[in-house]
Order: sequence, then C-alpha cells, then structure tokens
Amino acid sequence: MIEMTELLAVVDENDNPLRGEDRKVVHSSTLWHRGIHVFVFNPHGELLIQLRSALKDNYPDTYDCSISGQVGYGEQYEKTASRELVEELGIKGAKLIPTLHFRMRYGPSDYHVCKLFECVYDGEIKPNEEVSEIKFLGMNDLEKLLAIRPEMFTPWFVELLKWYFKME
Repeated sequence: MIEMTELLAVVDENDNPLRGEDRKVVHSSTLWHRGIHVFVFNPHGELLIQLRSALKDNYPDTYDCSISGQVGYGEQYEKTASRELVEELGIKGAKLIPTLHFRMRYGPSDYHVCKLFECVYDGEIKPNEEVSEIKFLGMNDLEKLLAIRPEMFTPWFVELLKWYFKME
C-alpha cells in the first residue's frame, strides 16, 4: 500500500502563503499553517459539539467544536470548512458565515492561523468514524459543563468559546 502524504498550507504568522508541507513535518515543527473551525447551530441557537474519536492522535475522547480541520495546500478556508462539514458530519450546502480570523498556538509544535465560520443547520447529521458522539447544547449548559469539567474539552475549543461568547 502506498502511503499518501497530506500537504498543509504553510503560512507566515500574518497568513501570507509560503508553501505546502507534509503534515508530519508541520506538526513536528513551529511552522504556522492554516486551519478552520465551524460552529453549527440548530434553529434554537444550540451549538453542536462533537466528541472526538478515541482513535484521534490529538485529544482523543474530548469535546470539540462542531468541526475543526486543516487547510490543504492550494485550498481556501471556506472550501475546507465545507469539505470538513460533509466529511465529518454529512452536512451539505450549509451557508457558512466567517466570524473570526486569528492565530493560536495549539501546542508546542502546532501553530495555526485559522478562520472560524458559523452556520445554522436543521437537517440530518451523519457523523463519520472521527466523531464518537454529537450533541446540541445551549450556552448555559455549555458554560456549566466547561466550568465543572474543562479537561473534557480540547484547548482550542475552550479558547474559541471564550472569544466567541466573550466568556471569562
């Protein structure tokens, strides 16, 4: 079997494109690279959160925002967000609204320049094997859970929630 390499979009800290680089190289260095996150809300204003699969190499069995993903070399943020929605949750045709453009260090060798999108969706959701569970939570329930059990969440999701909902 031939192992395919995934080329990620490497950028400088101001999001200027530099080159494509193998995912393993990027995640074992301090190279800035592009990522996306999506907050999917239902019509009642509840946020879809996902429990990451136990098979994930980073932060398995922790809650994450609706979608998180890496931008491939030559791919645009919104295209990546749409692709990840289909791949991970089976959501097609959602109207994505860009909300935040930011830099974040996710770990000692994981430097991201990201865009956060949001959408409202009221259809069928079909999680793939990367997702163990999904649930919609209202802001009050999410805040309570985050206060009691912050270790249940990926560190980037905690930060995104603080920025998005102006929590502290």
